[in-house]
Amino acid sequence: MVYYRLQQMDFDGKAEYSKIVNVVFNNGQDITLYPNPATNVLHISGKNLNDAVLSIYDALGQKMTFTLLRKGNKEIALNLSDFRNGLYSISIFPKNGQAFTQQLIIAGH
Repeated sequence: MVYYRLQQMDFDGKAEYSKIVNVVFNNGQDITLYPNPATNVLHISGKNLNDAVLSIYDALGQKMTFTLLRKGNKEIALNLSDFRNGLYSISIFPKNGQAFTQQLIIAGH
């Protein structure tokens, strides 16, 4: 879950803030990514990972990697050491189930 609020800046320099709202990116899937922000390793766990396809997109929308998650894994450790620090979008497409998409921050390596 991610929390957001908007700031509106007037021409006279005064700012107003919206109320804080939460956004859930997981589309109801039982998939967890941690830690986020990540440094060198991202752990992925969930029930529907058998034969799932994983894609990571950079901030410009270019696909960075495309990996078939191995059958039978309950938790996967994804090596991020070759990725630059920044904001990414990770999508998991289970063979049986809805797609899962979440923002990922890579920082500190």
